[in-house]
Amino acid sequence: MALKEFYETIGIDRLFVQFQPIFCIGSRKIIGIEALLRGENSKGLVSPKELFERAECKNVKVELDRVARKLAFEEFKKHFLSDTEFLLFFNFDASILDTGQRRAWYIHRLVKKAGIPPNRVVIEVIETKVKNFQKLKKFVEAYRNLGFLIALDDVGIEYSNLSRIPEIKPDFIKIDRALIKGVEKNEYKRKVLKSLAGLAKDVGSFTIAEGVERDSEILATLEMGVNFHQGYRLGSPVSAKEFFTTEFVKELTSLRNRFVFYFKSIAGKKKQVYETYKSIVCQFTRKFKKVKLRTTFEKKLKKLIEGVSSIQSAYIVDMSGCLITDINFNSKYLNPDKKFFFIYRKGDNLCFYDYIYYLLSGEFDRYITEPYIHPFTKNRVCTVSQIFKNYLGYRFILCIDFLI
Repeated sequence: MALKEFYETIGIDRLFVQFQPIFCIGSRKIIGIEALLRGENSKGLVSPKELFERAECKNVKVELDRVARKLAFEEFKKHFLSDTEFLLFFNFDASILDTGQRRAWYIHRLVKKAGIPPNRVVIEVIETKVKNFQKLKKFVEAYRNLGFLIALDDVGIEYSNLSRIPEIKPDFIKIDRALIKGVEKNEYKRKVLKSLAGLAKDVGSFTIAEGVERDSEILATLEMGVNFHQGYRLGSPVSAKEFFTTEFVKELTSLRNRFVFYFKSIAGKKKQVYETYKSIVCQFTRKFKKVKLRTTFEKKLKKLIEGVSSIQSAYIVDMSGCLITDINFNSKYLNPDKKFFFIYRKGDNLCFYDYIYYLLSGEFDRYITEPYIHPFTKNRVCTVSQIFKNYLGYRFILCIDFLI
């Protein structure tokens, strides 16, 4: 199909690409650019989403995908190849793989023709668009063997399959805007993001936060361990000619310095809070040193926690990890109309929890967990555990769940 005829088919006058930078805040550098397809007709701009919807409706989606790649490679070669070390990121319609056609090799032919080293090209795929995962794996393996880099796009949205990440081992994991938006205020999103960043480290991938629009999102994602950032807060898509006259990086130093200050502030607050925890735990353990019989721990523990509003619950285990008291809750946080679903009772073993097994190992006397949502109360807490001795010299572990 001739280009003019193709344009008429999808109702546009022309197609062009813009480039959006991907930043490393720490080094204050642009590490790559994503090529984004744009359309235009007499009525104005046509969004990429609408372009591909039209193309799918007219059964020319493969042709549109090809034109998009060709334009991206031509512009990259002309403006970015010799003067920069930027990586070129571009979206590949992975659903083509399900058709059984060999058109996917068109990428390699285009790159070779343009004289672009494959190690400068990052192929972005959305794994959920591929029904046959084995075909996706073969595609990734083949292109990786040719020197291309691979990115998984839109990770973190509702239907993305995280179990496929270790199998593909992408070079980049692009975290969708849906997970980034408001992450600084959303505990669930923070946990998911931190887990994704941890998973990326385990499989040797870099993470990219997509669609960042606010400084607070950037700071929070940095705290969670995200490597790179992309979005309107740092730079809008522009043409290749405009790219080098746009001041993308002027605020990166400020952002980096703000994060250093932000992190120091967080660390300072944590230290202050932990010192408070330590003080309370030490007060408790001093009182338990006077206890001769372990059967009297329960009564004393209940009395002690009632006087401290920052404590949600507390309990004591022996040096085998077994509960020798029930999990006692501060009455301030007990809802008389709601009974908790308790799994653990006196005599049950908790040795598989980190704040227990680290102390049982003999390497630690005290342990403080990361904050988490308590499964019984749904309160945000952290657990502090500490070894103490009673009057007779027997060792036990006091565990306190502090509200955050």
